[in-house]
Amino acid sequence: MSTIPPIETNELIALANKSSIDFLDAPVGRTSAHAKTGKLIIFAGAKSDEKVIQKVQPLFDAMGEKTIYMGERCAGSKIKIINNFMSICMNAVSAETINFAETIGLKYEKVQEVFNLTPAGLGHFKTTWPGKVLSNDL
Repeated sequence: MSTIPPIETNELIALANKSSIDFLDAPVGRTSAHAKTGKLIIFAGAKSDEKVIQKVQPLFDAMGEKTIYMGERCAGSKIKIINNFMSICMNAVSAETINFAETIGLKYEKVQEVFNLTPAGLGHFKTTWPGKVLSNDL
């Protein structure tokens, strides 16, 4: 359940295969506050025919509110890295945006109010992507 590079996950998979050990990668998403309340999202990668999925689901249910099976082994590690990449990028863009807004005289509270009501703050994957980008309406 570690956040590790997919190349390391694949090395662990190879070691598990040599020893006939079931392997499932399952890093988590959300924050430490979600971990404390059992509201994590679990990104699992496993062979679809592995019974290990059924074995570990009660553990996942105790830790999180949703398990997303991403596909084959290592898919959990891959989405975790991608999710972290996007979060880091969004944090950097958000910091630059707030700095820019304040530099031109806008108050943070008003900028936040606007962002909480528009795709800029709500996230394009929930707003403009489904109806525009993913339907080729550019």
